[in-house]
Amino acid sequence: MVENSGTLTIRSSIISDSSKDGLLGGGSATVSDSLILRNDRGAVAFGGVTLINCTVDSNRLGVLAHVSFDDCAQLADHQQPAGRG
Repeated sequence: MVENSGTLTIRSSIISDSSKDGLLGGGSATVSDSLILRNDRGAVAFGGVTLINCTVDSNRLGVLAHVSFDDCAQLADHQQPAGRG
């Protein structure tokens, strides 16, 4: 699990196999050119989260936005849709 409450930048990474959140964004987070795979919830936003050229796949919930996701690209066809909690 990756958790932030400040400013976070992740590039060319794999966030996977968490029994809870893959990414928990409480501050400002930018994730680019990365895979978010096989987590309970792929990416959860309490602050601003931007996903650029990321693949979110095989998570129970793909993207859960409590505030805002600026950009979500390339959600797999069978991935749960983005939602608001």
